[in-house]
Amino acid sequence: ARLLALCRMNPSKVRVIPNCVGPEFTALPKPWPSGKPRLLQVGTTDNKNLARVVEACAGLSIQVAILGKLTKAQREHLDLQGVDYEEFCNLSKDKVVALYATSDLVVFVSTYEGFGLPIIEAQAVGRPVLTSDISPMREVAGGGALLVDPFNVESIRAGLLRLIEVAGLREKLVAEGFRNVRQYSASAVAMQYATLYREVLDCEARKL
Repeated sequence: ARLLALCRMNPSKVRVIPNCVGPEFTALPKPWPSGKPRLLQVGTTDNKNLARVVEACAGLSIQVAILGKLTKAQREHLDLQGVDYEEFCNLSKDKVVALYATSDLVVFVSTYEGFGLPIIEAQAVGRPVLTSDISPMREVAGGGALLVDPFNVESIRAGLLRLIEVAGLREKLVAEGFRNVRQYSASAVAMQYATLYREVLDCEARKL
């Protein structure tokens, strides 16, 4: 919709092909902990909404793993809210996968995204996901995530509590996530490109 608003073109000529999830991200089962669950927050830039996530986590018995470099102000905010956290940055792809694997749930409540790759990475590993009830995250999640209002701290907190407290919900989201992520495999995405290329070639052939 944004592309059509910015460019004058025939909507029928627009094809949207998604990113694919890397082959490193495979199912890595992990039992729910008896103690503090470990939450993975992906990203620290403004659109990743860390400040609201931190406020939503305040007072909860959880540990937060943050993937991304924190600023001094963000560290001060985490300390002020009393959040138990660890910072991870400049990780190799294997270590990123390991970070997903050691987490119990993934939070990606961005205020703006072009796609939302961490959603399908978490689904491929088999982790319940909390994400934003806005496009494109809502569509990318495909029913395999709990959706919340990213601009409302109480909505984020309520979503976190539901995932922490309701085992059946977590299991349902993981199962839906495994189903959803199939369409983002490298082979599935490659097939979409192949179909598009055939359409272009057929169109050019008709012009000859």
